[in-house]
Amino acid sequence: MFYDVYADFRMTTLDNGLTVYSKTWPNASWFYAEVVVHAGAREDPPGREGMAHLVEHLTSENVAGLTFSQIKKRFEALGGYGWFGGTSYLATKYTFHLPDERRNIHEALTLFGQMLLQGRLTHKIEEEKMVILREYHRKYEHTLARTWALQGRPFLFEHHPRLKSFASAIGIPDEFLLSTQEQIQAFYDAYYVPKNMSLVCIGAISGPDLLPIVLETPFSLHKAGQRNIIPGAFAPQPPQKHEQVIHTSEFSTLAQSKAVCTFEWVIPLHFTRQCVRMLCDMLEEALTEELRYKRSLTYDVSVDYEYYQDCRTVHVHFEIPPDAVETAKDILWQRLHATFLAQERFLEAKKERMDCIYRMDYSGYDLLEAVTEDLEGYHRLISFTEELQQVERTHFSDVLALADYLTPERAFCFVMLP
Repeated sequence: MFYDVYADFRMTTLDNGLTVYSKTWPNASWFYAEVVVHAGAREDPPGREGMAHLVEHLTSENVAGLTFSQIKKRFEALGGYGWFGGTSYLATKYTFHLPDERRNIHEALTLFGQMLLQGRLTHKIEEEKMVILREYHRKYEHTLARTWALQGRPFLFEHHPRLKSFASAIGIPDEFLLSTQEQIQAFYDAYYVPKNMSLVCIGAISGPDLLPIVLETPFSLHKAGQRNIIPGAFAPQPPQKHEQVIHTSEFSTLAQSKAVCTFEWVIPLHFTRQCVRMLCDMLEEALTEELRYKRSLTYDVSVDYEYYQDCRTVHVHFEIPPDAVETAKDILWQRLHATFLAQERFLEAKKERMDCIYRMDYSGYDLLEAVTEDLEGYHRLISFTEELQQVERTHFSDVLALADYLTPERAFCFVMLP
């Protein structure tokens, strides 16, 4: 019998505005928790790209009376593990799991509550800036790497206030390095408030028994602030530029034997998540069949999408011999134009999507990550039942409309040649 693991989640909103999502997992020996702060790189102030990421680094360095090393060792002494922050475009998340015992849960929630709601971010600012700078250079190994990582984003998102320059939550050195203590604290005070947080807890302890523990910790504190709203839909425009070709030989004498090619489109939200997912599955299978199995031009083809609350993107990526780039491009357009002939492939993709949902069997940590991903993007839980209903409501005509939308005029192609 199909069991929707979301079905018995309990949602409670505390008096201070914090939303608590709890699920009782009978006989579980571990307690899993994650805090979603609904503010990420999108909230970086103008001229301070990387601020959200810097604040994430500093929260665990500024718990009153404790160093980061001491907090980490305390979790280890409890037999648990704390992940002290990760920042994305949409949110910042903090996770811990430890043995399911009341005193452990209370201490862990107290530590995280102090970190996320009572911080005075004055210590280790310059040190953490240097840590992030090293993180930046590890991700971008040369001066042009970040520009190349943006690919077509400046053109696809020309009229978007944030996404046109967003490459990763790390930010830009010339901006985050100039952040002052007052600016850092202002960001923390504005967004690290109960109304802008969701706390997810999974363990043997029941919801009614968990809430008194939460109320004994700093998570019950009242702190002024509001929940970030999900922005209105972004209406993408065809980019003014459709292709950029980089010849790496112009920048390096190191030999390169392959070409890298990525196509990307910005997709309006009236194309549902399941519609986009099914077309991605269909197109990936078709291109893999053509480019790998028939022509042996690549190892694999990746067709995927990203969700940014106000829009989605679809991207096609493959690595092929340099002299096969134009052939591969032609095959992509042929396969997109032939989608109307692929009704049988659509029915297979629809069945596989439903089967994938039916066979989901999450453990505690997997479920925690799935739930917080929903909260990060949608500010609510999306049950398996709702997913199934959306799949069932997706018709071949919906996928055809999306395939028709993916035209050369709306695409940006980034090619890297030897």
